[in-house]
Amino acid sequence: MTDRDFNPLFGAGPEEIPLPAAPLVTVMYQVRFPEIVSIQQKPFIAGFQELVREDYPLLADERLKTVAFDQHVGTVAAADEVIWRFIDETATWRVTLTSTFLTLETRKYVSRADFIERLGKVVTALHRSLKPTHVTRMGMRYVDRVPLTEGFVFDGMLRTEMMAVSGTAIGNSMVHSVSEILCSVQEGQMLARWGMLPARGSHDPDVMPPIKEASWFLDLDTFADHQSSPVRFEADLIRDAAFGLAARSYAFFRWAVTRKFLETFGGVTG
Repeated sequence: MTDRDFNPLFGAGPEEIPLPAAPLVTVMYQVRFPEIVSIQQKPFIAGFQELVREDYPLLADERLKTVAFDQHVGTVAAADEVIWRFIDETATWRVTLTSTFLTLETRKYVSRADFIERLGKVVTALHRSLKPTHVTRMGMRYVDRVPLTEGFVFDGMLRTEMMAVSGTAIGNSMVHSVSEILCSVQEGQMLARWGMLPARGSHDPDVMPPIKEASWFLDLDTFADHQSSPVRFEADLIRDAAFGLAARSYAFFRWAVTRKFLETFGGVTG
């Protein structure tokens, strides 16, 4: 299978080629579940902490102000939502827990297998301690960024369809260009965003903090929505779904980039 004879949205994708210098900024997986109000209370999440504390020993909490408007009686209610953060000793891996979701994220991605193994441990701990019953959404997100430093030649790294007007005569004069598509995929849906950003520019500062150079980015959010028909919360199911969503994201990535891109970031293409 070559980079041009497969459908990146359906069916099998290409074999994974490790990129030792991959330009990944953030990788995250989120599983959402029906609200468990007790997660707001510190004593309730103690059991979960004990199960993940060896890998994520640092605990922090954030307070998010929420506002709810009841249109029937015309009242506004404000409340604080607690966001629990469990962080590893290197501060490069983080588990986020709220009353409606759990997220595993890293800025030091090693491999798909490593990420899925870590995810399996975390969702198993969640299932054993807090016992969510169903899943309403699962999503895998990969964010790549390539700084366009002086002397770096980005030409030829993307297939023609990804370049749009960047590949025309006006490309050298562009300051900002972002594309976005939402596609049906075999596992659910994929929101893909990519483009060129100016210095200190970011389409989402929470997952891609601004840098001093102009840059190119690719943000792939592949997800399965079960809101209308929740599925049972099972660690094996979540782990398998994560693997499929990750593989689908990788298929689109491989479709989007060229051999030059893979070679530039350390890939061995034979």
